[in-house]
Amino acid sequence: MKIKKIIFFSFLLIVFFLFRIINSKQKTIQVKEEPEIVIKKEYGIVVNNYDFQKLKIQSGETFSDIFDRYRISPIMVDKIQRYIVNNDIFDFRNIRAGNNYAVFSTKDSLSRGEIFIYEINYVDYILFDFRDSLNISLMQKEVETKNKYCSGVVETSLWASIVDSSNLSPALLMKMSEIYAWTIDFFRLEKGDKYKIFFEEKFVEGESIGVGKVMAALYQHKGNQFYAFNFQINENYDDYFDQNGKSLRRAFLRAPLSYSYRISSKFQKRRLHPVTGKIKPHLGTDYAAPQGTPIIATANGKVIKSSYTKNNGYYVKIRHNSTYTTQYLHMLKRGRASEGSYVKQGDVIGYVGQTGLATGPHVCYRFWKNGRQVDPYKQKLPEAEPISKDYIDDFKIIADSLYNILDKI
Repeated sequence: MKIKKIIFFSFLLIVFFLFRIINSKQKTIQVKEEPEIVIKKEYGIVVNNYDFQKLKIQSGETFSDIFDRYRISPIMVDKIQRYIVNNDIFDFRNIRAGNNYAVFSTKDSLSRGEIFIYEINYVDYILFDFRDSLNISLMQKEVETKNKYCSGVVETSLWASIVDSSNLSPALLMKMSEIYAWTIDFFRLEKGDKYKIFFEEKFVEGESIGVGKVMAALYQHKGNQFYAFNFQINENYDDYFDQNGKSLRRAFLRAPLSYSYRISSKFQKRRLHPVTGKIKPHLGTDYAAPQGTPIIATANGKVIKSSYTKNNGYYVKIRHNSTYTTQYLHMLKRGRASEGSYVKQGDVIGYVGQTGLATGPHVCYRFWKNGRQVDPYKQKLPEAEPISKDYIDDFKIIADSLYNILDKI
C-alpha cells in the first residue's frame, strides 16, 4: 500500500514539474510582429518606391530646365513638346512661376525622374510618365463641393460687408453683381440694404479653391425684395429667375462697367462743366474707374460709329434696335468694335481713359430712346423671356425649396 502511494505521489510530482516546464517555455515565447507598411500616395501614385519632391516653378524656369535636371534627354523633351502641341494638351510657353510641380525619382545614384506632374491650376494637372514609354495625360484632382450661406447688412458698401467684414471671397461679390446686373444698380446701393446668399464652395485636398454656383439669393433694396433662384433649363443652360419664374435678365445691363466703380456725374439738364466752367446739360452718366478698366456693351447691337473727336475722345456708338442706341466716350482705346461689326451684351468694346474733354479716367455712358437722349436709370427696359410652361412646375418645386433655405438664414 505504501509503495502504491509513493508511486502515485511520484507521478503527481512528475506531472507538476512537467506542467511548470511547459508553462515556463510558453511564457518565454515572443511573437515578433512585422512593422505595418504605410502606403502613401500623391496624385493617386504610390510614392514608397520613389524619392518624391513637390516644388514650385521659379521665375524664368522652363520645362526643359526641370527635365534636364532629372536626366530626361533633350530628344525626349522634344518628343514631349511635339506630342503636347499635336494633341492640344498644353502650351509649354504658358508655364507659370509659382505653380506647383512634383517629381517621382528613382532611389539610386542616378535619381532619374520617372514621373513628372505640373499643376496648371488648383484642379487640373499634367502627368508625364516616362517609366515604360512616354505617356502624357491631362488629369484632375477630386473636387469636393460644400453648401455655404451668408447674410449681412450694407453699412458702407457691399464689398465691405461681404469681403472685409465676412471674410468671404471677392468672387462671391462678383457673382452677385452678375446675377443682379439687370435689376439692381450696384453703383447706387444704400446703407441698410440686406442680403442673403446660399452658394457652393469648392475644396481640393481640404483647401478652399473658390466659390462655385450661387444657388439662391435675396437682396433687399429700397424696401423691395429681389429674389434670385438658379434653375437648370437643360444640361447646357441654366439661369436666374425670381419667385414668379421671370428672368432677371433684361435687354440692357444697368451699367457699362462691372461692379466696384462709382458714378461720378449723373444725367442732368444743368451741370457746371469741370473743364469749360460753363453750365450746360450733361446728357450722360459718368462712371469713374481706373484707366484701362474694360468697358462692355450693355446690349446686343451693331456698331454704327467707332471714332475720335476733340470732345468725345475715342468713342463707340451702338444701335441695338429701332428704339435704342448707346454711346461710350473718353476711351483710352477701343476694343473689337469696328464700324459695321456686331457685338453681344457683355463684349469688351473699349477701355476706360480720359481722352477728349475729360479731367480724369472715366466712361461717359449715353442712352438714346427713339432718337432722344434719356436717363437710362429712369427707363423701364425690356425683359427677357420667362420660364416656359414646360418647365414652370419643376421650377416652382426647386424655388420653394430654395426659398425655405433662404428664409432660415
